Amino acid sequence: SPGTRYTNLISLGRGGIHMELLLTPRTDSIGIHVWIKCGGWYREAFDQLHEQKSEIELEIGETLSWESDEDRKSCKIVLQAPINPQVDENREQVVEWFAKMAIPFFLAFSDRVKQLTKPPHL
Repeated sequence: SPGTRYTNLISLGRGGIHMELLLTPRTDSIGIHVWIKCGGWYREAFDQLHEQKSEIELEIGETLSWESDEDRKSCKIVLQAPINPQVDENREQVVEWFAKMAIPFFLAFSDRVKQLTKPPHL
């Protein structure tokens, strides 16, 4: 159905934080997110990663959207491409985009996520 979202989750080595590869026909887009649960110390985990924003974006080679909404149950770091995954002619472009972006995205975040420090008061 048009509202369906297809997601593949990839562990980044720490509970409550993972990487998502997304096909989102509803918005005619594909994307990669780092999803962070925003309860407990996870808000501070997002802030620790955000402090490294320039380095992370330089490594990936793209500007990311850093989304932290106090009303939401999660924070996310987003890279999106305006490629409609439902159009058959776009399949090769979808595969090429994920092949190009997923590995640098994973490498930019995996060690950083493992090195996040939980504050002593939590």
